[in-house]
Amino acid sequence: MKNKKLKGIIYLTVAVLSFGFVHVIDKIGLNAGVEPGIFALSRGLIAMTVVGTIWFAVRKKNKLAFRKDSIKSIALIGLLTSGLGSFTVLYALNFTTATNRGLMQGLYVAATAVIAYFLIKERLPKMFFPIFAAIIIGLILLTSNGFIHPPNIGDWILMSLAPVIGFTNVYAKKTMSKVDSLTLTFGRYIFGSIALAIALLIFGLKNPESAKLGWEWIILSGSLTGIRTLTFYKGIQMLGATISATFISVGPGITAITAYFILGEMLSPIQGLGLTLLLISGAALTQLKTKKST
Repeated sequence: MKNKKLKGIIYLTVAVLSFGFVHVIDKIGLNAGVEPGIFALSRGLIAMTVVGTIWFAVRKKNKLAFRKDSIKSIALIGLLTSGLGSFTVLYALNFTTATNRGLMQGLYVAATAVIAYFLIKERLPKMFFPIFAAIIIGLILLTSNGFIHPPNIGDWILMSLAPVIGFTNVYAKKTMSKVDSLTLTFGRYIFGSIALAIALLIFGLKNPESAKLGWEWIILSGSLTGIRTLTFYKGIQMLGATISATFISVGPGITAITAYFILGEMLSPIQGLGLTLLLISGAALTQLKTKKST
């Protein structure tokens, strides 16, 4: 049990680091002039290639396969996350900041917790709630400099994703009773990329040549995204949907640190306090004793 928890924490640590880095990379790529739809599709294809390479490398050894009874579930998760979700987040980043997305992550955790309780009867230790409250306070301090500004259109778009992301986090946990996390991740990118490509063809490809303006950021973002999703699902499989989603909430702290070193974005004392609170809360999460879900 302890080894399983430790492995879950290691996987989620990798997921948090990837989550924190990738939003800065996405913002750089979009600022370079890459059209959001093209960025989302290209990034998904890169992620699919990275995860697919791992899948084929270990397929025979681990006896991996796409089971018929899980295809529909994988397709739904792919459509909602790597399809609809990926494009929506990148589109929203045209109006809001990469760091500011962190505040929305708290909403995603809340949605995950509620849906997990009703869908898979996932129970949480009592200490989870004060730690979650500390994370929310840290996110507010970090992303708004201590003040709540009126949400812009990008923020509203990200807020609307809360029930979708909450559902897919929980549904992924349920689906992994039938299929392993690596196959789920690979399938998610296959179906997500297909859905996104069809949508872009229907509504019109806008400036596909823009990929040339930030191809290096697309490759880096896609690679990090694939790693993030795979390790996140590993964490969900081992520690549960809500605990794993809460770990990811620490990601904006990594984003802020990365933005400081790469983009030169400075933190105010209040934001520094929020960052410290996030990192301490993340450490506290590793000490929680998780309970089994059905």
